[in-house]
Amino acid sequence: EGAAPEDFFTEYRDWDEYLAFIADFMERMSESGCATRSVLGQTLLEEDIPLIKLTSPGSSTGKPTLYIQAEVHAREWIANSAVMYIMNAIGEGYVDRE
Repeated sequence: EGAAPEDFFTEYRDWDEYLAFIADFMERMSESGCATRSVLGQTLLEEDIPLIKLTSPGSSTGKPTLYIQAEVHAREWIANSAVMYIMNAIGEGYVDRE
């Protein structure tokens, strides 16, 4: 329950669907405290660019980090889907302790 639909990553999704997925993801991660959302900046159309940070609650800032970016070019939709898949897998793995 609360997990991403099995077929979410198998087909093209529009921006509103990605925003809904991010909102759902943040809700699923809220109890663990491992995800925070902020705004990286704005697009030329003045839409917020979401930034999701996954971390262990109380972790030190001296640990190595990994930055993943997608949707640099509007027609590269598969990159955005891949990043959402990775984010979801890491978040769920943390919550499930896998």
